[in-house]
Amino acid sequence: MSIILTNQLSIAYGKTEIIKNLDLSIIKGKITILIGSNGCGKSTILRTIARLLKPSEGNIIIDGKDIVQTCTKELAKKMSVLPQSQSIPEGMTIFQLVKQGRYPHQSLFQQWTVADEKIVDQALKSSGLTELKHRRIDQLSGGQRQRAWIAMILAQETDLILLDEPTTYLDIAHQIEVLDLLFLLNQKKKNTIVMVLHDLNLAARYADMLIAIADKNIYVQGTPDEVITEEHIQNIFNISSTIIHDPIFKTPLCIPHSHICKYGTLL
Repeated sequence: MSIILTNQLSIAYGKTEIIKNLDLSIIKGKITILIGSNGCGKSTILRTIARLLKPSEGNIIIDGKDIVQTCTKELAKKMSVLPQSQSIPEGMTIFQLVKQGRYPHQSLFQQWTVADEKIVDQALKSSGLTELKHRRIDQLSGGQRQRAWIAMILAQETDLILLDEPTTYLDIAHQIEVLDLLFLLNQKKKNTIVMVLHDLNLAARYADMLIAIADKNIYVQGTPDEVITEEHIQNIFNISSTIIHDPIFKTPLCIPHSHICKYGTLL
């Protein structure tokens, strides 16, 4: 069953067409990761699904309903979004940030409740931030800051979560920390998670499905074993590679080739 469908979706910046006639289907309850070279349109697709960009043609169906016909607050109950860069008011604490996730569920007649408090506390606990909840966001490490944003998403309680390069600027330990948290969230609560990642090996480790974008559309999609092949890597990224299997996770491991040998001479 698909939770997201796009029909002949085209996206442009001015007169520059980025995506053309995209027919995309995202499976409910799975982790789907978009991969592709820089500038291929991965983040553009995600931002358009999140209704941050307006398509030039086509439509997007989420949970059976066209997003154009869905009001912003109703959409926020179905879908939460973590963009590449986030701005935070100076002095805001983790607790204050995570509370923002409850906004779509509140109204003029129903403000902050005991139930909201419990949901926020659980989101903080799931993200490992309970002890830090009164710390200011600007005092956090990169990994802690990303976990705080993910905690806000958890508090929003949506079935669908979109994340645009959630591991950008994080060291490898914090990348694993964030991706493990998302993986466990998917396993325990069956949230549908769609994200953009640049690291092919981490994408292959955590994804149920990979979608490779090239030439303004889907080049190939499928399981990591189906997508991460030497032929596909050559065609998507224009680089030769050797694909082996991760000895621990049994997922494809891409070893890109180089034109420079160990001693600095050209091959």
